[in-house]
Amino acid sequence: MFSTDVCGGHAVNFSIDKTRADGASYIYNNKPEERAARMVLTIDIGNTNIVLGGYENGALGFCTRISTDKSLEADQYALELSGILNLYKVAGESIEGAIISSVVPQITDTVARALRMFAGVEPLKLTQELPTGVGVNIDTPSELGADLLAGAIAAKALYPLPAIVIDMGTATKITAVDEQGTVQGVSIMPGVFISLDALVNGTSLLKGIATNAPVRAIGKNTVESMQSGVVFGAASMLDGMVERFEAPQKRWWLPAVRRAFLCRTAGTACNMCPHSFWTAFMPCTAVHTRPCKKRA
Repeated sequence: MFSTDVCGGHAVNFSIDKTRADGASYIYNNKPEERAARMVLTIDIGNTNIVLGGYENGALGFCTRISTDKSLEADQYALELSGILNLYKVAGESIEGAIISSVVPQITDTVARALRMFAGVEPLKLTQELPTGVGVNIDTPSELGADLLAGAIAAKALYPLPAIVIDMGTATKITAVDEQGTVQGVSIMPGVFISLDALVNGTSLLKGIATNAPVRAIGKNTVESMQSGVVFGAASMLDGMVERFEAPQKRWWLPAVRRAFLCRTAGTACNMCPHSFWTAFMPCTAVHTRPCKKRA
């Protein structure tokens, strides 16, 4: 069983009732009065990184990441996962359950097998078949990625609606979630690093740079000029897209969007969002990392 219920607009109650691969039964939920301390591992498989978060008593205990590698076998991923979790003093037997959100179908089952090997758990896979409480109003609902679904679930559970959810990973995705928590549509564009790589690889004189904000928009040298375009350009793109998302349906977007605009910390968001005119909150997927800061 998997369910999400809004509790005061900022908390989510859920439970996972599954059977471990070793035959033992377990139930996990985030009601501390009903259970002892147990850990659920959340895994966000992206095109560049696999982000891992461990939740104990409903609170995030650690968050880390490894590189996505399509060439690894299950036992190799088991070694990678167990090794990095060991750094956080997390043993395989302490993991009571796991859930995977993946946009890399080639390795989803591989990572699931790795979890069975080192933790003895059968992970849930986040799909629209789970009763998440989030509707999907697009032409082909099955095309909605698990990462976007996870963002919409978190937006509905943790923030006022309607909301615009921004996910800045390998690709930048912007998702519109209406007052009922239904995904109304998405915009997808090249991510910051993909765009920067294309700029560097497609020119002879421009070299790689750190994606830090320059002191001014009008660059005085090559590095400043590129940083201005990359950082301020991405922030301005977000501002413009939010305005366009508002335009068709101002009646339901305008009253709440400024306090519900969400920005997921995925690779580059914390460098870009502080320079947007819109407030940026914590990330909105199965794995929470750090909050972005509002632009001064």
